[in-house]
Amino acid sequence: MNERGMIYIVSPDMAYSKRVDYPLSHLDLIQEYCDKMKLGYNFKNSDYQEAPVRLALDGNMVVKTVDDLGDVIFYLPKYICDEQAMWFYNNRDKFKNYSVVSAYVIDSKRDEYRTVDDLSNIKKYIDKANILWSKEEVNRRR
Repeated sequence: MNERGMIYIVSPDMAYSKRVDYPLSHLDLIQEYCDKMKLGYNFKNSDYQEAPVRLALDGNMVVKTVDDLGDVIFYLPKYICDEQAMWFYNNRDKFKNYSVVSAYVIDSKRDEYRTVDDLSNIKKYIDKANILWSKEEVNRRR
């Protein structure tokens, strides 16, 4: 795919962002991140949608923008730590002017995903997932 845009991968420890320009794809840059972080993934071209979902299942927040289409797609983990929530709040204005804003979110009861549309609904999910993370963090400290 010849798409231009950005890829953002926000883990609890760091935020990675890169510009996507031909001949590179979002998937190429996801693979570059996985290689850099030694995550052990070797995605194929057919894993275009699966790769960011896999990273979300591992606890990463992934955001892809496709400038030519005016799309932004979030892939959100079950738990959102404070650093990931702050990244969203510090960057959400970047995504307000996209024509399509949607998210794949990991269901808190199962490791499956569902879709959420609209930046305000994505914010609500992030807030809930951050509360879940806070509760888990408190339980880990006991």
